[in-house]
Amino acid sequence: MTLIFKNKVIALEERMQRLPNGKSAKITAVKHPMVAVIIPVVGGKFLLESHYRPVIKKWLLEFPAGFMDKGETPIQAAKRELEEETGLKAKKLRYLFKNYSSAGFTDELSYFFLADDFAKGKRHPEAGEVLRIRRINIEKAVQMVRDGKVSDSKTIKGILYYKAFISK
Repeated sequence: MTLIFKNKVIALEERMQRLPNGKSAKITAVKHPMVAVIIPVVGGKFLLESHYRPVIKKWLLEFPAGFMDKGETPIQAAKRELEEETGLKAKKLRYLFKNYSSAGFTDELSYFFLADDFAKGKRHPEAGEVLRIRRINIEKAVQMVRDGKVSDSKTIKGILYYKAFISK
């Protein structure tokens, strides 16, 4: 394995790897921390963030989410991120599913949780986070996905999962 680049968020590695067909291939991989994604539902509405993303220079509508710190479990990260970004503490979180964002080049794995019972906490976003909290009706959020107004993949997954398996 050759480490090409590393910072506090990602590492870029190259390695030769034997594949199931017996051949070897050079693999380039982005090593990425695991992510906790929270689907907060308050009074029949999603709590979403209008989040400025400087990499693409755009505001995206997103569910609260963030990297897991070293030694942190997915549920611990979900609780921490929810409070940091929204000022709400989850009295309970329900694990829903996990998925790889793009397994062709990264090992990023996201854990999705449903939060629907809250206590007041203290909002304290990280220095680089610029976000505004919005409450959006669940059906409107589904329509926004259909209309292309939600383009963040974790949020699309969360909205559609909720609509398909949780909402009545």
